[in-house]
Amino acid sequence: MSKYETEVSPGNPNASQSVLLELAGSDRRVLDVGCGGGGLARALARQGCTVSGVDMDLEAVEEARGSLEEVLIGNLEDLDLVGHFGEQSFDVVVFGDVLEHLRRPDAVLREAARLLRPGGSVVLSVPNVAHGDLRLLLLAGFWDYRDLGLLDETHIRFFTHSGVRRLLALAGFTATEFRRVRVPLFGTELGVHREHFPPEVVAFVEGSPESETYQFVVRAYPANLDGDLVQLRRTVDDLEDKVVELETTLRDLQKHAVTLTEERDVERGRADVLAQEIGSLRGLWLFRLSRAPRRVYAALRAPRG
Repeated sequence: MSKYETEVSPGNPNASQSVLLELAGSDRRVLDVGCGGGGLARALARQGCTVSGVDMDLEAVEEARGSLEEVLIGNLEDLDLVGHFGEQSFDVVVFGDVLEHLRRPDAVLREAARLLRPGGSVVLSVPNVAHGDLRLLLLAGFWDYRDLGLLDETHIRFFTHSGVRRLLALAGFTATEFRRVRVPLFGTELGVHREHFPPEVVAFVEGSPESETYQFVVRAYPANLDGDLVQLRRTVDDLEDKVVELETTLRDLQKHAVTLTEERDVERGRADVLAQEIGSLRGLWLFRLSRAPRRVYAALRAPRG
């Protein structure tokens, strides 16, 4: 079984394969690039899709064959996808965590465009190199590759939000949906810990719009599909950027509200202590005032010699 193989749980908005499944849709002809052991292909088949696959892991593909109409085995950047499958063969081409492993992902995407039927789209997921944990790790002077995750040892390309958009534009696509799989700061496999960094540095990273984005999941269409689509995408981009700004502002306001609440509680505590001190002083003052009359009264009652 491939180390990348996972079971697909439909309806989970914070799992990349579940989002890929949703964006791919039902009753479509789908090419699953990097199909591995066929987890996504099986889920697509349950949605009525006819699925073909591409992968270089022969052992993993053997597990997937039962869910695939056709499978092509080999290094993706050396294969002739159009020559094998034919132009306009698919409604959707899926790249689930694939593009970051390629030297020229733009060239592969351009070939994928030729595989699409009119109105077809590519659906892809890529990790976000600007996740807060990775920023902090690099700030601490570390960049150690691992078996899986953001620093998978086989990653040779790294993407941010703007980087994904540039890649798609370079390949002749425009994104119409941008989803995010989120993992909180200090919650990834990188093992970064809050106490190892100054609070002001953590606050700066936490305030970045994509600090909790672990993966981007995107649907994109060939840009020449319709001239109006590009303008629509620009409008959506502007709205999306505004939403990100508003989300950041909301987080800042929430943090400020927490700080104000904590300060209020501290001041209340101080007021309670001060009230207790005033009460104690008032009692002592009254006691001292009462001592003088007692002394006079005692003197008057004392027997005279």
